[in-house]
Amino acid sequence: MSKQTYESALAELKEIIERIQNDDINIDDLATNISKASKLVKYCQEKLRGVEKDVSKLIED
Repeated sequence: MSKQTYESALAELKEIIERIQNDDINIDDLATNISKASKLVKYCQEKLRGVEKDVSKLIED
């Protein structure tokens, strides 16, 4: 996921969720997409935590 941005990761995650919810994904690809979604969620959480720490440091200073 190099050069991945929060926005692109979130957009991809939303796309995967939409395909799953609309049954637009075949069973053979489901596991792959669930795995990808899990990685995207982790990436987004890490980005948000990093920003939260940065903002907290700015507020404290």
